[in-house]
Amino acid sequence: MAQKLGLVWEAKFADGKVIRQFDDAEQISEHLFKELQEYPAKLSIFQLENIHTNRIYQADLEAGKITIFPSPAVYMTPEAEAQGDTTQTYRLIYFRRVRHKVEYAGGNLKDGGIESIYYFIGFQYTDATGQNVKRMIQISDQDEVCIV
Repeated sequence: MAQKLGLVWEAKFADGKVIRQFDDAEQISEHLFKELQEYPAKLSIFQLENIHTNRIYQADLEAGKITIFPSPAVYMTPEAEAQGDTTQTYRLIYFRRVRHKVEYAGGNLKDGGIESIYYFIGFQYTDATGQNVKRMIQISDQDEVCIV
């Protein structure tokens, strides 16, 4: 059986639709990320929840804001010139970086299993000068957060 993910995603759309990464706690029935890209309504909120600590990491793509809760809450917002701009389009950034152990046995390298998983969540937008601006955090399974 595959290792369970420590942080799982949930996506909320402008029309009220919610798609969760897994339909079950056992993490057997998984929705693919591409379903979010194919869904016709605009993605409003994308969040990761740590299944062990219930801490939530949320990218609000309507307001251009990253929030971590429950308390202590942390906020990351766009540059001052983009804040409050309702015409701004915020695009989701989400990916996982999986680090595997490598074992050497009998003259061959083999996969020794997953060593760590880091999750990245945030948003990006194009500023008034045409530059792509990114706001992103890296999260470990132990709720260690790093601004990247």
